[in-house]
Amino acid sequence: KVRVRGRLERVREKAHTQKVKVTRCHARTVRKRITREVTIRRHGKKVRVRRSRVVRVVVEPRTVFKTSRRVRHGNGSMVSGWLGTAAGVALGGQTVDVLTAADNGRENFHVAAVTTTAANGGWSARLPAGPSRLIEAGYPGAASTEAAISAPAHLIVPAKVQLLSVSPRRVPWGGTVHLIGQLKGGYLPRGGALVRLRIGLGNSDTTYGVREHVTGNGRFRTDYTFGAGDPAARRSFWFQIASLPMGNYPYAPASSRRLTVRVGGHPSPGRHR
Repeated sequence: KVRVRGRLERVREKAHTQKVKVTRCHARTVRKRITREVTIRRHGKKVRVRRSRVVRVVVEPRTVFKTSRRVRHGNGSMVSGWLGTAAGVALGGQTVDVLTAADNGRENFHVAAVTTTAANGGWSARLPAGPSRLIEAGYPGAASTEAAISAPAHLIVPAKVQLLSVSPRRVPWGGTVHLIGQLKGGYLPRGGALVRLRIGLGNSDTTYGVREHVTGNGRFRTDYTFGAGDPAARRSFWFQIASLPMGNYPYAPASSRRLTVRVGGHPSPGRHR
């Protein structure tokens, strides 16, 4: 409301947004079915029947310790831990080195982050995006405490596989399609990576080949030729590429999107349309 010529009038203002941080303070609950027997009277007789009802039960808070975590390709991750003596006394204000090594079998650890423990001995650090890694926390020690190193944890990162194009998208039976794919990740073994080629119809699929020695920027090309078929029958086949697990490739297996090709009609001696 604003005052116009001595009286209040309602005017419309431009909408605005505001970001607020919300903390959930309500206990987490789950649904639970409770069944019990009760006695009722039916046709003048007492009988025992079962009655069921669904109630909400409060889940008690608990701490979950994970030694492995899966994150999306290109995303960083938070790691945390605790530093203390064997007697359970927390060590606050101490330096902790977070060591990481690419999960390629070489275990070449390097310092990825340095953090300081809180008064209760807890610490946390953020790791940048990268491949699948082994993570360890190292404590250099002090005048009255010895150095220590934690057990390794595993950060799992899937590869980024892209099916860039499939052409043409409509071919007759016996026609050939050309596929262009790319395996990204910033690191490819010297001998190259392995890529699985899939073709599917509906919910069923099969592997029709494996492309070996994918190196460089991960880009590759391949072809697929359909067999003979009834010209009157038309089918929609989909193509997909997926990376295969390799000991020296520090990315977990992943799959690309699916691209569909419509197949039907007589083979053409000229250019496929």
